[in-house]
Amino acid sequence: MRRPSVRIAVIHPDSHREYRLAQGLPRFNSEWVELQNVSELPVDVSGYFVINGGGYEFSINVMGRDSLILRRGQSMLIFTGMPDNPRDPARCYIAEEATRVFLQRKGYIWSVEEDVAFLYESRADYEKDPSSYIDYHRFTRLGNPKEPRPTPVE
Repeated sequence: MRRPSVRIAVIHPDSHREYRLAQGLPRFNSEWVELQNVSELPVDVSGYFVINGGGYEFSINVMGRDSLILRRGQSMLIFTGMPDNPRDPARCYIAEEATRVFLQRKGYIWSVEEDVAFLYESRADYEKDPSSYIDYHRFTRLGNPKEPRPTPVE
């Protein structure tokens, strides 16, 4: 595995989901994954592909934009739900400190007990060779172990 220019910095599942669901108040934006540019150069993350341990997958594409550039050290927060203002049609907010992208899902995608995410430069890279991911991040309630190196589920 080569040194990634973009890494998965953290997976943040909603640890209060059972309470929220019992109250009838699910909040899908209380879970997110953070990607961070760790290279010296800007990186276009358009088309990057993420798949988690439960098989949920998504590509980073923003309608109306040909590219989505992360500057050196900049992060991208990918939220499961909708923007806070449901009347706002935007799916992506570019900011100095972190870009925010909303998957617009109406269901949780990250496990609160244990999950893993794999990052690829494209869906085609994943389909060609699932072991060609550029980074992965494993979340458990006990911490974030990086070893042993996981294998993506096909």
